[in-house]
Parts: sequence; C-alpha cells; structure tokens
Amino acid sequence: MSPAFKASFGTSFASYPLNNSVLLDSASTIHIFNDISRFTNFRTASPGDFIWAGESKVPILGYGNVDIQVKTLCQPQILRLYDAAYCENFACNLASLRLLRRQGYWWDTLHNYLRKTTGEITAIVEDRYDQYILEYLPTNLSKAALFARRNKFNSYTERRPLLSEPMKWHLRLGHPGPEALEHLVNHSRGARIKGKTSIKGVPTYKCDGCGLAKARRRIRRQQREFTEGLGERLALDFHDYEKDSEGYKTLLLIMDRWSGHAFDFYLVDHTTASIKEALNFLFDYLKRQCNIDVKTIECDNEIINNKPELVQFFRNRTIKIEPSALSNMESEGQSYSSH
Repeated sequence: MSPAFKASFGTSFASYPLNNSVLLDSASTIHIFNDISRFTNFRTASPGDFIWAGESKVPILGYGNVDIQVKTLCQPQILRLYDAAYCENFACNLASLRLLRRQGYWWDTLHNYLRKTTGEITAIVEDRYDQYILEYLPTNLSKAALFARRNKFNSYTERRPLLSEPMKWHLRLGHPGPEALEHLVNHSRGARIKGKTSIKGVPTYKCDGCGLAKARRRIRRQQREFTEGLGERLALDFHDYEKDSEGYKTLLLIMDRWSGHAFDFYLVDHTTASIKEALNFLFDYLKRQCNIDVKTIECDNEIINNKPELVQFFRNRTIKIEPSALSNMESEGQSYSSH
C-alpha cells in the first residue's frame, strides 16, 4: 500500500479515559486501534504508511480485523471491523463511520443507534466523556485481558441465526409445506425466517418443482419434425388490435416452420376476401421469386369452421390443411387435404 494521507481524530492526552474504548468517528477514513492484541489476520504495513493526528504523523504498523462487542436493545452483539490500522500508543480506538456506511450501516443521530439500511438496530451508541462510543472498556484492562477477549470472539463461538426468505428455506429443506417451516423456526437453532406473517404464506405455487409434482394434468409437448423444405409448410395466425388511423385492425402472421421466418400482413378486416388477397400475394411471390410451392397450411379452427370458402381456396391450390385441434368437420387423427 502506498503512503496514504488519512484524516482522523486524535488527542495528545497521556492518560485518556477512553484509551481502550472504541469511538464512532465521522471524520476518520479508516478504523484505528492502538493495541495489537485485538487484531486477527494481522499483516505488516508497507513502509511509509501513516495517518495524520492533528499536526503529527502517526505511523501505521499493520492492518487486520478487529471484533468489538456492541450493546443492542436485547443482548450484546459482535461487530467486525475490517482492515483496521494498528497505530501503537494512539490515544484511543476509532471506528470510521465512512467505512461502516460502505458496509450498509448508518448512524441514527436522533436516537443514537447504529442501524442497518433495513432499519434494524445493530448497536447503541453511548455518550461518554463527550464522545460517542460503540464499545466502552475501562482503562485498567491489561494486554492479557484484551488478548483473551479477542479469542472469545472467533469461529468457535456461536454464530448468529441464519436469516433467509421463506422460499429459500422451502428449497433448502426439500420443498416442505408452511407447517414444516413454522416448525423449523420454533424448534431449531440458528434458523430464522424473514417476517412473522410470511411463514404461513409461503407461495409454494411459485415453486416449479412443487407445481410439477402436484399437477393433475400435464401438457405433452413433443418436439415436432418437419419433413417439408423451405416455405413448404406455413402456419397462419391472426392478432387483433385497436384500429389505427388508416383503418387497419388485424395482423395476419404467416410463419415458415422450416426456417422460422415470418411474413406479416396488415388487414382492415377479417373477411375471406382480405385473407385470400394476402395469401395469393404470398403464394405467387414464393413461386415466382423462390420457385417454392406451398404444400401445407397450419391454422386454427376459425378458418375450418367459419370460412369454408377459404378451405375451398386451399383445396383448389392442392394445399393440405392441418388445424391446430379437432373440429366439428373432422374425426380424430384426420386432417383436411385435397384429393
């Protein structure tokens, strides 16, 4: 790390009553601690690293993480400060509000709380000796006591309960119902669900696995194989929309099943004459420009049931018709074709 000029709070008192305490400082740009026994993952600083304390340069001897015990409305909690600077014989310990804000904390100065961005209270900020304190420790604590205190907060201590959304626990535990999740909260340690009212309202219908397992009917979508070539099998679909200024209100979308290319025709109405005019144009274009003869038309039952003239139009062109579903004019497994 290159030499950095970091503004911080400092004092020149030889015996400061808050020497072992941790002050919440809004001006400091780095966490500062004066006792190496409080650090974990300690690493030596690069030569030349220092901070400004008043008009003096205070050398930084190393960096590491420090765990402090803060007061809350219930029981004390551990707050970890990352990349704190070790400055030997510094008058006090500082927790940088700027760095805490980057971690998602903010200072509620009205009630003197350190809160998360969600509003949850993380620590009570005490007012002692005209300073705002996150952790108060008496000055008569020895280095051995601080060292033992540091070892108290490690990976062997009890971890905080794991707080997750109801759906996340639903997936973790193998898709249980709301009753099982409620049992999890009331009869287990280290597991919590966000929101008391959301436990019984687990939206299991949004879970793909549960929806598939509880489905009474399943749609079978077998992949189709098209034996026709380019432009030989076309699918017709109609889409109605609000009439525009020129009177068009229907979209006739014709898709080539082999290539996926779509032709769009905008019609003023749904009549057989308008549809035949669009189809005649497309069929003549494919024949003269690409030498393609349309062999099969896919359509819905609107054409089969309501437009017999259009059905006869396809028959006259020896084009096979395949409706999307069974209609009143056909039996199962049979399709319309020209003979």
